[in-house]
Amino acid sequence: MICQTTSTLIDHVSWLNGRVRNLTILPDLNAVPQKTAVDRTAPILLVDIDIFPTFVVAVDALHTMRRNFPELPVMIASRFLAANDFTTERMHFADASLRLPVGRVALALGLNATLSNHGFFMGNRASD
Repeated sequence: MICQTTSTLIDHVSWLNGRVRNLTILPDLNAVPQKTAVDRTAPILLVDIDIFPTFVVAVDALHTMRRNFPELPVMIASRFLAANDFTTERMHFADASLRLPVGRVALALGLNATLSNHGFFMGNRASD
């Protein structure tokens, strides 16, 4: 998980800890390569994109992350998204998105959609 301590995603840390194998909070995307090299058990990267100065900067950084680590499912979250989106519309940089603040049901649905959509992304990538 990448977020600031002021993110509403922090409200879900204890709940997530009881449901996932390993939850790590990273300071920014620069820490992801080191984390993924050491620990392949963390299957989803959850990023509060409000840490970026603009949406365009966030998309650019996530697109680079996707290009360098295509096997890593990515779910984004932001206060500025209009709604949750569990479709593959943003698949070039994320597998699902959440509007913050988010409830636990939507978070769980988003995690499920992230894994499902990522399978679709990887299938399309393999056929390219």
